Amino acid sequence: MRTALYVPTSHDYADPERLIALAQAAEAVGFDGFFIWDTLVFAPGGRTPLVDATVMLGALAQATRQIRLGAMVTPLSRRRPWKFAKELATLDHLSHGRIVCGVGLGEPAATDFAPFGEDASPLGRARRLDEGLAILDPLLRGDAVNHDGNYYQLRDARLAPACLQSPRPPIWVAAALPAQAGLRRAARWDGCFPIKFPATALGSATQIDWSEWWLSPQEFAGGVELIRRLRVDLESPFEHVASGRTIYHQDDPAETLASYAAAGATWWFEWVMDEPGTFERTLEAVRRGPPRMTLLTPTQTQELHQAVRTLHAEIDKAARGDQQSLAELQRLIVSVEHELASASVASPSLASGLRGLRAQIARLEFAHPRATAILNDISMTLSNLGI
Repeated sequence: MRTALYVPTSHDYADPERLIALAQAAEAVGFDGFFIWDTLVFAPGGRTPLVDATVMLGALAQATRQIRLGAMVTPLSRRRPWKFAKELATLDHLSHGRIVCGVGLGEPAATDFAPFGEDASPLGRARRLDEGLAILDPLLRGDAVNHDGNYYQLRDARLAPACLQSPRPPIWVAAALPAQAGLRRAARWDGCFPIKFPATALGSATQIDWSEWWLSPQEFAGGVELIRRLRVDLESPFEHVASGRTIYHQDDPAETLASYAAAGATWWFEWVMDEPGTFERTLEAVRRGPPRMTLLTPTQTQELHQAVRTLHAEIDKAARGDQQSLAELQRLIVSVEHELASASVASPSLASGLRGLRAQIARLEFAHPRATAILNDISMTLSNLGI
């Protein structure tokens, strides 16, 4: 299960320099992702400072090198899909293929939509979101789009260049339980970021403690099961994003994370405190490193060994590329296999071997896509060991 920071863009975090410093600290200690809010007005009256998500992601793309980036979530219903597509494609190139597209209805609608004359109704936002996604997908792929919908009309529209990621950046969709419409929508795309909408949320989201928005492992498992039943292509990658808060406590988070991993989570989003005056505390907590599960189950160990063997086979199939790099990659694979055979918990040499594998994959001219995908799977499993 990969780990990411989920960071507000208000109060202390309305300072772009602080967001950059936090992202760099997260990358340095091994977080896999850094995701920010995309909100215009968060509290009634519009006096809470906020930064623009798209501009901020551009700065973060330049300030980091490996960590995944994205806005979670962008309310596509108040964006022109073609303008958003152009922004995403530019961010994808700027980040060298690290951007994730997170979309949803957008909350709080009472402050983020209504004051600007936008349709704040759930149905109106949902319809625009679905139509916007139907346009966004082909535009991100570089395809020509003809569309005659209720809200948008396009004639031979195409944007260039296409995204760096193929076929496009992954699209993760937010879902607000107990309603299931968001889960059904997410099942058509590449990932789901589920929360629950508290029954007491009547107006501003700032009136409710964030813990009321987080799903229990049992609730999360129910959402995962529904999405799995709805998905047509079960072979294509799909991310299930669990979330909560652990880094501010000294207690071992392994049990918490393990419960969500068992429920089907592939990512853990660590919610950063948004209260004014919390930045230094957050920075200190982040520097201690991401929350981890410290042990693998026998099944996970077996899957990890199989992943390494599969990677070995895929590299053997590569007929092109830098032969010296290929030989070094094979040597590193053998090194990691040796560590897996002799260690049941994380070791420094195993971590070093994995970093070497990733570096060699990046340098190989053939850029074997299947090998890269398998390596990412190995990386995710090893992260559960604390690497």
